[in-house]
Amino acid sequence: MGRKTEDWYFSIIDVIEILTDTDRSRKYWSDLKKKLQKEGSELSEIIGQLKMVTKGQKKLTMILEKNYLYHIYNQGNNRQKIFFSRDNYLYFLEKVNKLLLPYVDVIAWCLMPNHFHFLVYVKEFELEVADSDGLTPSEAVTKVRTINDSIGLLLLSYTRAINKQEKMSGSLFRNPTKAECITKLTD
Repeated sequence: MGRKTEDWYFSIIDVIEILTDTDRSRKYWSDLKKKLQKEGSELSEIIGQLKMVTKGQKKLTMILEKNYLYHIYNQGNNRQKIFFSRDNYLYFLEKVNKLLLPYVDVIAWCLMPNHFHFLVYVKEFELEVADSDGLTPSEAVTKVRTINDSIGLLLLSYTRAINKQEKMSGSLFRNPTKAECITKLTD
């Protein structure tokens, strides 16, 4: 008889709550960042939003900068599930691997049934990518894609796949995706 197992993933807020035995982990994290800043660490209180594609139009918001750590997170609309099976988690991570890893080093990540968190170090803001949209390989051109564009593409392509799988329509994620700049790493 097989034993049913479940995978659990935790955010930094969850870890702080467990390690400190506090029910105010967000406040604890905020206070810790302030303390680190007083001690001379280069911290940023910038809380921004990413540039996301909505019905073909881009909304300009914060641009992620190289050499900074960011906490990037989002959740399902109305806190609905965004992951319905183990395969959904794996598919999402494949998309992250393809679309985000050229730009960032992932320090930590957390995938929960209705939301996700990534702690990333941005190593590149924009890269040239092949644009073969309906073209043969010899006709393909290169274009510049930013990390913000890639995050938007990740969420859009994942949403399309889930909507098809679950026979749903519309936006899967809350708009906008959040990105909190945590600190700048110095040489």
